[in-house]
Amino acid sequence: MTDNFLTPEEYSEVQELCDSIHFHSAEEYADKYGDSTSPDPKINFNWRGWHNCKRSDNLVDYLDNVTEKINDTFDCEVSRLEFFQHPLENFPEYEESPPQHIDARFEFSGVFYLDNGDIGLGTTVGDQYVQWKPNRLITFDAYTPHNPQFGGIDRKVLTFFAYKKKGVLNMSDESGVDAKKIKELDLTPFVLKD
Repeated sequence: MTDNFLTPEEYSEVQELCDSIHFHSAEEYADKYGDSTSPDPKINFNWRGWHNCKRSDNLVDYLDNVTEKINDTFDCEVSRLEFFQHPLENFPEYEESPPQHIDARFEFSGVFYLDNGDIGLGTTVGDQYVQWKPNRLITFDAYTPHNPQFGGIDRKVLTFFAYKKKGVLNMSDESGVDAKKIKELDLTPFVLKD
C-alpha cells in the first residue's frame, strides 16, 4: 500500500479525466475488445461477466506518466490501465460480501483510489481489508483472490494489470562484463513435470 502515490498535480489530472471520460457498459466493452467463454482463466476475458459495472478504454498510453511511475516503482510492465466504476444506479445498496476473483491473465494488479469512494469501500485482498483513501495505491499478486467493496455510492477507481519484469542484471563498468550485451536474464525457474 502506498499513500500519496501521485503528486497533487498528477492526482488532479487523473481525477479530472475520471470525471469526464466515457465508461463502457460490460457489453459495450466486450463488443469493442472481444470476449471469450473459455473455462481457462488465463484465456477467458469475459468482460460481460462484470454485470452492471463499467470501465474506460485502456489508458496505458494516454496516462503514460502514471503507467511509467507504476512500472518504475514496482518493476513491472503495465498492460492495462483503466477506470472501473460500480455505478450507484446499479448498486444502490452496500454489498455485504461480494465474491472474490483473481486476475489470472496477469501477474501483478493494483487499485488506485480516487475521490469517488468512501470509508468502508476499499478492497479485500485475500483476507486483508485495505481501506479506501484518495491517492492510495494498493498492489498485489494477480493470483491472490480479491474483491472490491461497493454499493451505495458511485464508486470509481483506477485499476492496472501488469506483468513482472524479468530479472535485470545490474553491473557496474568495473565488472569487466559488457552490460550493453547483457540486458535481461530470464530468471523463470524450470518446471519439472511428473
